[in-house]
Amino acid sequence: MILRASAQLRYSRRKVGAGLLFVLLLMSVSAAAVEPAQVHELSPGAVAEIGVDGTISVRASAGAADQIILNIAASLRASGPLRRSDDWVFVTQHSEGDAGGRRGFSSHADDDDDGRIDEERLDGKDDDGDGFIDEDYAAIGDDMTAVSFMRGGRALFLESYHWDYSHLSNTLFTTWHRENRAGEPERDRLLLELPYGKWQEMNVGWDIPRAANVGETDDEMMMVATLPRDGGRWWIGVTLLGADSASDEPMADVPSVDGRKLELPFDGSLTCAITVTTTLSQLRFRQAVAHAVYAGASAEPGMPAVAWIVPPLLRSKYVDESLAGTWAEEDGGWRLDLEIPADARVLLDPETLRLLERRVGAPLSVSWRPDDGTEDGYWSAPWPRPDFGELWRVDANPHPYRARTSWPAPLAGGRLTLHYEGESVLGEEALLFGDSLCGQTIRMEVAASPTRLSALNFPAGQPDSETAQNNLPEEKKELRRRPPSLSPDLLDNFPNPFHDQTRLRYKIPATVGEGFVWEEDQAQTLKDSDPVPYASGTPSVSLRVYSVAGHEVVTLFDGTCAIGTYETSWNGTDTEGRPMAVGTYFCKLQIENWSVTKRVALLR
Repeated sequence: MILRASAQLRYSRRKVGAGLLFVLLLMSVSAAAVEPAQVHELSPGAVAEIGVDGTISVRASAGAADQIILNIAASLRASGPLRRSDDWVFVTQHSEGDAGGRRGFSSHADDDDDGRIDEERLDGKDDDGDGFIDEDYAAIGDDMTAVSFMRGGRALFLESYHWDYSHLSNTLFTTWHRENRAGEPERDRLLLELPYGKWQEMNVGWDIPRAANVGETDDEMMMVATLPRDGGRWWIGVTLLGADSASDEPMADVPSVDGRKLELPFDGSLTCAITVTTTLSQLRFRQAVAHAVYAGASAEPGMPAVAWIVPPLLRSKYVDESLAGTWAEEDGGWRLDLEIPADARVLLDPETLRLLERRVGAPLSVSWRPDDGTEDGYWSAPWPRPDFGELWRVDANPHPYRARTSWPAPLAGGRLTLHYEGESVLGEEALLFGDSLCGQTIRMEVAASPTRLSALNFPAGQPDSETAQNNLPEEKKELRRRPPSLSPDLLDNFPNPFHDQTRLRYKIPATVGEGFVWEEDQAQTLKDSDPVPYASGTPSVSLRVYSVAGHEVVTLFDGTCAIGTYETSWNGTDTEGRPMAVGTYFCKLQIENWSVTKRVALLR
């Protein structure tokens, strides 16, 4: 059903296969009042809104407010009055596998059994003149939104495709088509506008095998912009699909850049992928995946490729289990060693590592040593640290992973070492979370190496400096070089697992013997009866609950405590009083610079 300009404001919904058909007409739609036909989360805190006027906006959280970080529009829009009797607007949503939209390797790809496949465009019209509407089109993605309209004898057709897979959820695929009333293609341009900053050209820089052997993915070009966000940066990438940007032949329609404005001219049709991530490594990998999806796959060797087929995602079991690691100080900084088992299937993006809500930051370099004990597979390389004003410089060196791995085989069976500058942000024990390049969250349980310098405080009133350390007695210098661990007996809960409520008991120790445990090969240079060297007479204490993803759920206590034993409870809700899902949580007791964590299981 298509609503025309003679109609009043209408809104209707009817079932079409497994999808929902939304049809609406706004007699006068202002650009500031456009309602989204669909909203997709591209990255935590960033969503893409497909407007009913044929525009797309990417909106990101900016403190207490939202900010549009990208506007996309063709020259023809549905905003403003539709004055002619044959003007119309059509909006619908579908998903892969819907009746009428079956495609690819489906045995029912020819939905109407007329010997042709996907001959219809999803536009609410009888395009092939057989008396049926949208009876054999191509439904693409977990969510497909189609917006089309006719204004003044000119038509625009926009289709957007989005998948929920972790290696695709950051990307919105779009296809734009312009034609006149006679159905003949027309030239148009797509304008992608940032609020500030500038667009820059880069290589995709990652090669993922494609069914259609047209160049290498890492030679494909993409336009990139980066904007600041709370605690980091947004990375926005746009790449043309179907246009061989890696070819030496001149392109018929060359993109043009004017600072924050990117213009993509096209003659009839244009297909592109828009990706939003929080690191450049993630952006480049996802844009390479976009090219692989568009190229598709073959049902069997020698057969033509079917477009829009998703490449396989290698799920790492360390989404549910934990990688093990240690950290230690080294000259000029510290390092993090992660043991990657042979079955791990992990390509970890170090820039996504986080301790609770705090980012660890980008490493200076990364190295890999395989388990076989030989030096043949050893390598070390600097981690890319782009100059935001001149991103093209990153192309001078291949990505450390890209140069030494091949998709879909990731790093496995060895030790991945990340080298950082400055002081470590980790304590005696730490639960880290990070994302693989495929977007899966990886959990890591990290402990301090026995050889690292101590994180113990100096006694109250004594400055933490090299001079102060030299003035310490020898036994306390040894304690700072080889520290004990905070005792797990300081934190306990009952019952565990629990249904409605669990009681938590925590202790603020008075002596070294109460508060710490020593390793078997470590000489105990302080007496158990020695007092704990708190920075103040009444130490700062917090007790918090975290999810397995490292997000804070609720604070049970945050203040100061005198030496002694305390009790509190947790009823399985978050800060807002909302019940939490069944699963594993971590209760963390923080006493000044030391902490101990206990695993807690919630049942219902």
